[in-house]
Amino acid sequence: MSPLHRTFAVKCARAGVLSLAGCLLAAALVQSCAGPASISDSGASTYRSLSPGLSLDAARGDVRVDGIVSLNEGWLEQVACLKGTRDHEVLVTTTVQPSAIHGALLLAGATSGRPGSWSWTDGALSQLPPSGTAVDVFVQTGDAHEIPIATWIRGEGGRVFPDKPWRFAGSNFVVVSDGIRDTNGQMTRSTQREQYEADMSGSLIGIVTFGDEVLGWPEVLPHQLDVQDVLWEAAGDRMPPVGTAVTLILRTRLDR
Repeated sequence: MSPLHRTFAVKCARAGVLSLAGCLLAAALVQSCAGPASISDSGASTYRSLSPGLSLDAARGDVRVDGIVSLNEGWLEQVACLKGTRDHEVLVTTTVQPSAIHGALLLAGATSGRPGSWSWTDGALSQLPPSGTAVDVFVQTGDAHEIPIATWIRGEGGRVFPDKPWRFAGSNFVVVSDGIRDTNGQMTRSTQREQYEADMSGSLIGIVTFGDEVLGWPEVLPHQLDVQDVLWEAAGDRMPPVGTAVTLILRTRLDR
């Protein structure tokens, strides 16, 4: 396992979001199926399951994430999120933890960077785009052929969503405090621990820039309406009904 994989695994173990043993097991699985053996004689891709709803084709650099359609009309702030977080503003929700998807992208050969950020100071907007390996995002419904997730997004007046890859920003690890109370309910002490931020916020694949996304859109779009209008909406006429099971395909561009 590379130092990058091991560092992430140790952080996840400390945060309690993934066991170190689980990360090591996933790495061993990838090592066992990497290379030409992952591709059948017909050229079809062979995915190996890492956990429920999450699978990997290490040879092709693909990660598959199962989810459901969350909405097919209305304005969007993200493409996908952890179910129960930002469901009202995303195309797809999933029950797979963002930290697990981060680990799968590492095992696919991607390198995480940093989320994008922005600030508004003295009437001037400062923007820092996300960094990390480029990742194309596709969606598949049933046995249908995969299509770019951008097909499900449009701007006002039918404006086409840009044909660009997302960036493997990798969210952040943040320090959170856990208070401990006595039998009378009084706070006695607190403990601090690191937590993978996207597991708390649910941010998986961004459009606007919250600064905690696993995959960040390369153009910084402030998430505050007084700074930036909402630009993108669901293209419902091109989408299946809400509640339809779909698979997100995260395809790493390892040359970029």
